[in-house]
Amino acid sequence: MMYGQKSHKKQGFTLIEVMATLVVIIVGLGGMFITSLATSHAQSSVRDMIYAVNLAKLTLNDIRMEGLEWTTNPGQDLSQTKLKRLFPLNGVGKTAGVGTSWMLAFAAQKGHIFTVGPAGGDVTSNYAGNVATYDDGIAHEFPPTTMQRYCVWYRLTWVIPDYAIRADVRVAWPKEANFTAATGNSNNLTSYWNCPTSMVSDINNINFVTLSTTINRYSSVR
Repeated sequence: MMYGQKSHKKQGFTLIEVMATLVVIIVGLGGMFITSLATSHAQSSVRDMIYAVNLAKLTLNDIRMEGLEWTTNPGQDLSQTKLKRLFPLNGVGKTAGVGTSWMLAFAAQKGHIFTVGPAGGDVTSNYAGNVATYDDGIAHEFPPTTMQRYCVWYRLTWVIPDYAIRADVRVAWPKEANFTAATGNSNNLTSYWNCPTSMVSDINNINFVTLSTTINRYSSVR
């Protein structure tokens, strides 16, 4: 008796199957790339926010240090030459709720306008040429040309006239990570090199953060 033999033919992938596989791979890789890009942008945004908050804290600390020099001793009022940030309150009266406008926290930088990096910048005052006599700390530990994307302002307001001051510090920076004061970018953010206070209203291109503290006048009696 003879039995019929079943033939086995090797079947390969059709062109349609290959194309479908390639499409699935491309879509998957595209999704991974988009996810990776979104994660990178998120990390960059978080980093910029941390830098901005630290810069605001650095400026507030600078103001608090000056507050230690503001006492009831004769010659230690708000007109003394040791003060470069508190000094402006000497000329705006003594009414609760009244104070200065927003003022630039740092002088213009070499090669740039008023933008600074995460460590701040030159602390020489724009008011009466007063220069601090204390160490500026972290401002001397990083190259001054590092990420000079931040604008910093501060504002002083009387809480209790001649006794307590509220200090507000605001830091703003462009959302585009490739913006530099030296070259600008395609979004024409070069108009913000001079750090106008109105830039915070440009919410499509600008991020900002504001921190506050209170400075009290110290009694000369120990």
